[in-house]
Amino acid sequence: MNVSAKTGQGIDDLLEMILLLAEMEELTYNPAAPASGVVIESNLDARKGVTATLLVKEGALKTKDAIATESTFGPVKNIKTWQGENLSEAAASTPIEVIGLVGVPFVGETWQVEKNIEEAEKKSARKKEIEEPKRKHLEVVNLEEGQKILNIILKADAIGTLEAIRQSLEAIGQEKVVLRIIEESTGEISDHDIQLASSAGAPIFSFRVKLKSALQDLVEREGVKIKSFEIIYELIQSVREGMGELLDPEILKNKLGEMEILAIFKIDGRKKIIGGRVRDGLIQRGAKVDIFRDGEYIGDGRITQLQHDKKDIAEVGKGKECGLLVESDQEIKIGDTLENYKEEKRKQTL
Repeated sequence: MNVSAKTGQGIDDLLEMILLLAEMEELTYNPAAPASGVVIESNLDARKGVTATLLVKEGALKTKDAIATESTFGPVKNIKTWQGENLSEAAASTPIEVIGLVGVPFVGETWQVEKNIEEAEKKSARKKEIEEPKRKHLEVVNLEEGQKILNIILKADAIGTLEAIRQSLEAIGQEKVVLRIIEESTGEISDHDIQLASSAGAPIFSFRVKLKSALQDLVEREGVKIKSFEIIYELIQSVREGMGELLDPEILKNKLGEMEILAIFKIDGRKKIIGGRVRDGLIQRGAKVDIFRDGEYIGDGRITQLQHDKKDIAEVGKGKECGLLVESDQEIKIGDTLENYKEEKRKQTL
């Protein structure tokens, strides 16, 4: 079936097909049954309070009805269509926005009308007892050796957005750095958020929510970092960068050369004056060395002075003999091999 929303082609045929399928599948509802449905969006508005977008699946929802979800409850104070039109009653298959819930419900929760507000509160409380908690605040995290942890607080304009952000963050590899969301909520950044961020050493990542100017002094006084975004991808990337900044740089050894020890001239504690011949590459003053005996690593040190023909030099090449001052806690013997190298720090990735 060819359908075009732009030209209207096939729309009537599509609607007829939907009605036919509904009739064949005997998809009916009882308008007299207590209203029930599912939460498809929710948020906390600074002026209106908690608003929830509901889909009515059974019955008809009316203003002043008492409803209960899996996490909250409340009276229906106002019903609006997606176009902003006020309704006194919403029938099945109708998406509506309601005001009156005492808390922000999660997207996907079911809801139903109860006899009164007391019953709605009891029903919601019973569901909370059997539902798995939606989030874990400051849970104990068992870190493996070398793992780091980044605590963050998430704020967003709507529950659906918050869940989408969390799912994207959970997809980030956490083998090296564990990401812990210590709190997530909708609505404006509050003084509670700031105090929690300060005590936990956690930055606040906010999506399309504002900070009241009255709280700016508190933010500065507590030294809290707030990062605000209008694009989810940019928020996710910023969190990734924050995790990456916790990683210690990877230390790479760039081998410069190696030499065989031919003579031991003087030993004074850690300082050892020795002589040898360069077998490969270069031996450089100031470079670190690994010490090998019979092919096995036994210790390390650093070349602090290098001489050839009784003259101080910066480096000596393959095939030449030289004297050198090595500082090391390891005993050095004739026949040992020194491999000198320079360290390169490379930023790790997640």
